[in-house]
Amino acid sequence: MRSATMEDLPEIIDFIYQRFSNLEHFTFMTEHMEQSEEILKKFIKAELLLFLEHGDIRVYGEPIIGMISGIPAKKFTLFRQFVYSLPTRKVLKELPKKDRKQLLQKNKLVAEIHHALPWHRKYSKNSYYIAQIAVAEEAKGTGVMRKLLTPIFEECQEKNMDIVLETMTEANIPIYEHFGFKLAEIHQSEQVPYNEYCFIKNVN
Repeated sequence: MRSATMEDLPEIIDFIYQRFSNLEHFTFMTEHMEQSEEILKKFIKAELLLFLEHGDIRVYGEPIIGMISGIPAKKFTLFRQFVYSLPTRKVLKELPKKDRKQLLQKNKLVAEIHHALPWHRKYSKNSYYIAQIAVAEEAKGTGVMRKLLTPIFEECQEKNMDIVLETMTEANIPIYEHFGFKLAEIHQSEQVPYNEYCFIKNVN
C-alpha cells in the first residue's frame, strides 16, 4: 500500500466510479441526469481533491484494487469542511447549471443524516475519520480490506486515536463488525431513501 498522488487521481476516479456508481448514495444523487457518469466522476473528483490536500488517500495494487481515504476528525470540523471545500467548487461549476443544482440540493439532503454536529464527538475526543474504503469486486475475499485497514489500526493505536466511519450500505455492517468496529448510531431522514450506519473502533 502507498500514499496516492495527484498523478493517481484519474485512475482513482475511475476505480471509485466502477465500484460505487450503482450503490444507493450515488444513484440517489444522479437519478434522471442525462450525463450521470460524467457528473458523478466530477463529484468524486471534488471529494478526492479535498482528501489529497488535507487528509490521506492510500491505494493498494497496480492497477489499483483497493483504496482508503481518511483524516483526523479534529481537522474535519464543520468550519474546516467549508474552507476545504472552496477549491472543489471550481470542479462543480463545470457541471450544467440544472445538474449542478440537483446535485447540490440532494447533497444537502444527504448531509441532514450526518446531523449538525459530528456524531462521533459523543463517543471519542480524539478520532480518525475514515471517509471511504473501496475494494475491487474481483479482489473481495482476498485480504485486501485487511491490508487497507491494518496500517490505519496500527497508526491510530500509536497515536491513541479511535477510528470512526460511516456506510450507507446495510450489507457492510457485518464486514466492519468483523474488523472490530461497533455500530454506534443509525441516522435516518424521510427525504433520503436509505440509512446511514455509524461505526466506531476504540483503541483501548
